Amino acid sequence: MLRRRSNKLLRPLGVFMGRVGIRPNNLTFLGLALTVAAAWQLYASDHDGKPVAILPGVALMLLAGLADGGDGLVARAAGQTSVRGGFLDALTDRYSDSLIFGALLLGGWLVPLPQAPAITGEAWALAALIGALLTSYSRAAAERLGVSQQAVGLIERPERIILLGFGMLAGELAGEPAIWTTVTLAMLALLGNLTVAQRLVHFWRNASET
Repeated sequence: MLRRRSNKLLRPLGVFMGRVGIRPNNLTFLGLALTVAAAWQLYASDHDGKPVAILPGVALMLLAGLADGGDGLVARAAGQTSVRGGFLDALTDRYSDSLIFGALLLGGWLVPLPQAPAITGEAWALAALIGALLTSYSRAAAERLGVSQQAVGLIERPERIILLGFGMLAGELAGEPAIWTTVTLAMLALLGNLTVAQRLVHFWRNASET
């Protein structure tokens, strides 16, 4: 998965940041702050009939993703992992997911897809948010009951951020940001909820019946 590959590649950077005094929680809060800024940019843009200020919001969102991924990287590379840090990271990740999907849902960026005109863009955004939140919850619930979900499922948060960011950028370049954003959210809805189903099946097969 993307997380495993990036951890191996960026471990020296994590060691360096730990040595110069950057703490994992610093990056956690930086990621959340950048996400708030990205969500506000996407929500408050002057659309005038269509989204027009997509690039600043996407850039902030991708930077937030880097900061958010960096907190765990620094924690592991510098030996600074902790229960409190893990809880804080998981909590802020859920806020970040909710802020970004909520900004797109409420900010007028979405349209029905020609292939499924009966389903609104907002419905795709809501389905993508549900998939994102339950992807995390299904892992936490299973592991609390003793079944590891490591590397189970098609998509996690890093993949979601990258796919959403590049989908929105592609829409801007194509001159159809609303269509491309909605298509990307539809993909995230399907992949996210499929990941939840994969984790359910994995748990069911490996959980003790007692």
